[in-house]
Amino acid sequence: MRRLFTLITAVSLGVLVALPSPTAQEAPTLAAMADELARSMSSLRMKDQPAPYYIEYEVEERIATRITARLGALVEDLSGRSRTLRVGVRVGDYDFDSSLFNAPAGGGVVALQADGSISAPLDDDYDSMRRQIWLATDAAYKRAVGVFARKKAAFQNRADDEVLPDFSKESPAQTVLQGVPLVLVNREWPERAKQISAVFNSARELEQSEVSVADTRGTRYYLNSEGFKVVAPIQIASLRASADTVASDGMALRDAFTLVEKNLQDLPPVSEIVARARRMSDRLKAQRTAPVGAEYTGPVLIEGQAAAEIVAQALMPSLLARRPAESAGRGGGRGGGGGQVTPFLRRIGLRVLTDAFSASDTPSLREFEGRPVPGAYVVDDHGIPAKDVTLVEKGRLVTLLVGRAPLRGLLRSTGHTRGGDVQPGVFQMQSSDAVPASELRRQ
Repeated sequence: MRRLFTLITAVSLGVLVALPSPTAQEAPTLAAMADELARSMSSLRMKDQPAPYYIEYEVEERIATRITARLGALVEDLSGRSRTLRVGVRVGDYDFDSSLFNAPAGGGVVALQADGSISAPLDDDYDSMRRQIWLATDAAYKRAVGVFARKKAAFQNRADDEVLPDFSKESPAQTVLQGVPLVLVNREWPERAKQISAVFNSARELEQSEVSVADTRGTRYYLNSEGFKVVAPIQIASLRASADTVASDGMALRDAFTLVEKNLQDLPPVSEIVARARRMSDRLKAQRTAPVGAEYTGPVLIEGQAAAEIVAQALMPSLLARRPAESAGRGGGRGGGGGQVTPFLRRIGLRVLTDAFSASDTPSLREFEGRPVPGAYVVDDHGIPAKDVTLVEKGRLVTLLVGRAPLRGLLRSTGHTRGGDVQPGVFQMQSSDAVPASELRRQ
């Protein structure tokens, strides 16, 4: 049996000098990023403080649509365009820098959003974009200098048996893909959302229900001082249907399903979604009057989406090489023991599953059984090409998925940093001793 699971950041402010015009071959956004990166690496430094050894810029421009329907009526149809900027600055060097250390947030000239980004100009104006990058870089540099000073003070009296670098050295790569136009698509989905939500009209036992459809598309631009460059599309679409009711004994009951794809056109036909919504409604109505189940001890058969959730929550976190940040009051050193963050770090080469099982992460897998795979991707947050990785072979742990924060024995990235942390892409498990589902049910 083969199952596929897709498992679904200077100097003091002064006078801004005259800036050169962007080249005709580059978009104003990318040109502003490249020019400000070159200036910052060459001249950004405060007196008696270290200069940056690494800077990265990321700009994401998106157009997002959200549609919500309840009981066959449209209650929300919103769309908007955004452009965000994220700046990363490190001082020190690859072995010891301003990262992986918890320090109180200092004051800055730029208000950051929850993901560490800030809003950027929507117009394709080189001067406006470069000024915003300049302001954000100045703020990020000043914070990095402050964190670096605190980190050095915290570590000066610590003895480490094994010292790991704070940031991995990687070979620069340039990935330029076709971006996605910032235009609204699939405008038939408001009517489709109404059609799906109308299923719940006849279920008067339900307290509330909702169908929401979301679509985000755009382009991601990324540059860093090592020579990495990325221009890549942003594509994600989803549909969620949910319903709530109350059982006869007062217990709250809720059911929902979510479909995720890269594009709205990859979602199943509306007829299939309507049928699934109807089954969910019938299931909730039946649960409302179902008797309380007897206490049970015995085997449980987990299949479908539930099987994927078990793997995602119970197994996947152990296969991710996540290195915790240090803090001023924390004991220990920089050996990258991982603690509870990476529980399998000391089990590489040992058995973690039965002999029949093997597991891998294959972000290159774009299709599976004729369907597109939404978890597939080309490069990660740092511009590192995503690698297919064998994680478990015949029950024994081979390696972990790694980002750019090295751990013991895992010094190079596998291209799995996404959303600011190490994440899987397309996780697969195979068994050499698979049993057909019908036989499992019989047993």
